[in-house]
Amino acid sequence: MVDKYDLYIKALSLRKELEQDSSSPIDIFSLINTIPKLTLVFYPMGKNLSGICIKNNGYPLIAINSSMSYGRQRFSLAHELYHLYFDKTKQTTICAIKIDPSNKIEKAADQFASFFLIPPIALKEALKKIKSSSSNSIELKDIVQLEQHFGVSRHALLYRLLDEKKITAKQFEQFRQGVIYSALSLGYDDALYKPLASDRQHKTYGCYIQKAEELLNKDFISTGKYEQLLLSAFRADIVYGDELGEIELNDWLAFFDSDCISAFLWVNEQNLLPLLYPGKIVIPKPVYDELSYPTTLHLKSKIDSLVDNHHVTIFSIKVDSYAYTLYQKFTTNPDKGYKIIGPGEAATIALAKVDNGIVASNNLKDISVYIKTFELRHVTTGDILFDALKRGFITEQKGNIIWASMLSKRRKIGASSFSDYINKK
Repeated sequence: MVDKYDLYIKALSLRKELEQDSSSPIDIFSLINTIPKLTLVFYPMGKNLSGICIKNNGYPLIAINSSMSYGRQRFSLAHELYHLYFDKTKQTTICAIKIDPSNKIEKAADQFASFFLIPPIALKEALKKIKSSSSNSIELKDIVQLEQHFGVSRHALLYRLLDEKKITAKQFEQFRQGVIYSALSLGYDDALYKPLASDRQHKTYGCYIQKAEELLNKDFISTGKYEQLLLSAFRADIVYGDELGEIELNDWLAFFDSDCISAFLWVNEQNLLPLLYPGKIVIPKPVYDELSYPTTLHLKSKIDSLVDNHHVTIFSIKVDSYAYTLYQKFTTNPDKGYKIIGPGEAATIALAKVDNGIVASNNLKDISVYIKTFELRHVTTGDILFDALKRGFITEQKGNIIWASMLSKRRKIGASSFSDYINKK
């Protein structure tokens, strides 16, 4: 049998540890950065799973099914916190939406989550106010008010009230109907009862993001590797803000890194590239993969359109090739004095080296040593736009508009305006 008093004490103690009082509604997602070394991942897991807790030797990870309603996600996070802090039976716990009634640990985690989000003292006070109103019994409007106040799903609230004999089984069935309509008709927003928008269902917060930033700041990894780490964690919002000298680029194949090609994709100016360099644009498969994360699928679709129209080639590195040997070296075990760089950067440099091509990348800080070592031709977004200006595809005014749009997407392109870039050449 679940020891409710013990779980109540545990819920209060964790609230206190996280510097929350014993009765107020809690913004549970905002607490993540206060829990040492915890990473929180939101990912749509389908209809069967609610969450996962991996203790990971002191660097825990909690994953929440983001396709559930927002109220259910809050409850699931509280449930996983029980596994993290108080469940000593497993290092990894995968939790189903519908738990086995005979599973004492899962039942305890649910009861803990209920106490954590709806402290008994706070619920008692709320019910006291209801009884002092014009009606002495709980009505639908009271149910909606309570679930909105505590930020929980209708099911979680009704189950708690039924368990504490504040409502009957008949009322439970009555109140569980028309959840969203009842909230809207009483003037409440329906966000609590729905998942977040699909473009916001993939996200990572907490320690993982902090560690990536720390590695970059300490110069242990390149900017490209940093951006690849963030993109793999669905944080395109950090990377992008849910970017030719005298070289004639069309004389050689041009291997585009993600930072360079994405500068054009983000501002919908990718069609400039085939005009300038027909049949010469190559995107290494690791770069294509970096643009294929759920949060950047709109960029991938633009690449796919260029591929379908035979303007761009996606190139995979063969495992038994010299290019692959270089790629592995750059990404895992570079020579002394060289940084580990990201997959996109590494593939671009390796292929350009083997095929005597051009590296199209804005990441001068991290790849310049490789460019110099292998004596590679190299161009940036600014060089490409300057080439477009020389050939009459854009005016300086149009270039400034494109440049400003790229800057607004947090592309690092080296000058405050296109005119400024031209004047510095």
